[in-house]
Amino acid sequence: MPSYSELRSQLLSGFYGFWVKNYRIGIMLVLLIGLLGISNLLSIPKESSPDIKFGIIQIGTAYTGVAPEEIDTLITSRIEKEIQSIQGVDKMESSSRA
Repeated sequence: MPSYSELRSQLLSGFYGFWVKNYRIGIMLVLLIGLLGISNLLSIPKESSPDIKFGIIQIGTAYTGVAPEEIDTLITSRIEKEIQSIQGVDKMESSSRA
């Protein structure tokens, strides 16, 4: 088992030793990173209700054991009617499969 002085000299000679010997540099570095983080946080623009535009909305309907034509008539067409009532929908494509 190494003695206290050997252990201390090994600890102070490595990477951590630099930070132990120069603790003021470490404190300044942490404060600098903190201040940069706070300044960036304050400079980021914020909106309470941002305008988000979705490029594509994709809805797929699948029903195992039913013909695609029936899925299109019974399910997909109803979904399309509801989506068309949403304001801002410019383009809509649908597909049905079994």
